[in-house]
Amino acid sequence: IANGGSLTEVWEGTVVTIENVDVTNPDLGFGEFEVTGGVRVDDMFFLPAGGPKPPMGTTLTLTGPVMYNFGNFKLAPRGCDDFVGFECEGGNTTDTDTETTGPMAAVTIYDIQQGMVPPMQVVTVENVIVTSPLTFKGDGFFVQDPQGGEYSGIYVYINQNPDMLAVQPGDVVTINGLYNEFYDMSQITAGQAGDVVVTGTDAVPSPIVLDPADIATGGMMSENYESVLVSVENVTVATAADQYGEWTVDGDLFISDLFFTTDEWPQPMPGDTFSSLTGPLIYNFENFKLAPRTVEDLAP
Repeated sequence: IANGGSLTEVWEGTVVTIENVDVTNPDLGFGEFEVTGGVRVDDMFFLPAGGPKPPMGTTLTLTGPVMYNFGNFKLAPRGCDDFVGFECEGGNTTDTDTETTGPMAAVTIYDIQQGMVPPMQVVTVENVIVTSPLTFKGDGFFVQDPQGGEYSGIYVYINQNPDMLAVQPGDVVTINGLYNEFYDMSQITAGQAGDVVVTGTDAVPSPIVLDPADIATGGMMSENYESVLVSVENVTVATAADQYGEWTVDGDLFISDLFFTTDEWPQPMPGDTFSSLTGPLIYNFENFKLAPRTVEDLAP
């Protein structure tokens, strides 16, 4: 069931067990490790940074569904009961080190983004403006405090909740959900009916024009503008789209296809220029990226 294995497609989505395998690489990145036969083990069911990390050479019996993402087949244990041969904590909602806490008084996005709210806290954020459509997967959107500026944006993960699929840019919403750091990107999980309430409409805040190097990975303003609507102007494509559809412009700033299907996403070549690129600044797979929301955000 490893990549290239004869049974990967046969058992995709099915719960299987592999017995008496040894850890051959304890850190493949993104919370994954490898065992005998080249099988990748994924932390899909564990809270971020909470997945088990057995050391090199540990002998295990592992159970979980076979899954496929980012070009790899993987085994995804569902909790610590699926790890035999290694003690861990976590999986699903049982991680004792990351228990959720009860609701607190209404907070602002600024409070969250500047570290005044602990992760795994149930929060209420009132009267913020939706700044993006749903991602191409339909699993979330971005909101921003109407005053804008640094630390004013955050991602709202809805897990394709059908009650929220009608949310549009310009909607003013009050959000009740769980704040957490998903692989170091702040988000509010609001996946239940009534977690997002539309209270009105308003103009989407104007994007803030910034130097691409300042908001690229390692840039001095990248954390400040995470999830905020920004623009970069008069930029040149530096690298063509990689296997994930991402390309870079001046300042090593990644441009993400978060809101586009493969068929819709442009494939510019090095040397092509844009008068402006606009979208929320996101963080995933250890890089900050600008994510245009529509073709209008890509101005040639």
